[in-house]
Amino acid sequence: MKWSCPVGEIQVRAFMFKPLCTSQALLEETNEQEHCVWSYDSHCVTGRYQVFAVFGPAGERSTLGLIVDEAGAATVQQHYGKFNTPVSDQAWAAGCDLAEIFTQTSKAGANG
Repeated sequence: MKWSCPVGEIQVRAFMFKPLCTSQALLEETNEQEHCVWSYDSHCVTGRYQVFAVFGPAGERSTLGLIVDEAGAATVQQHYGKFNTPVSDQAWAAGCDLAEIFTQTSKAGANG
């Protein structure tokens, strides 16, 4: 399956966020990060969820999951490193900032 994301690849603070917009991309992220993000594709295709691969300044990797409400507002639902390990406070804060950017972009697209 494929879906779109209102936010393209973007740097927030010192972190690069890459939207994952296909079932195959989620499967590859699952294999690399050793978690179950692949199972979210049915939610992503409806626009109610969005997953991002996250790349930190020191080479750290994580996966961010945003839950999206009917109005297009995004909230961080999960942000974990490999094997679902916790992320740094800096990575968490960048993920929260991305959720705000996602919300603003989503709502602007709906109104524009």
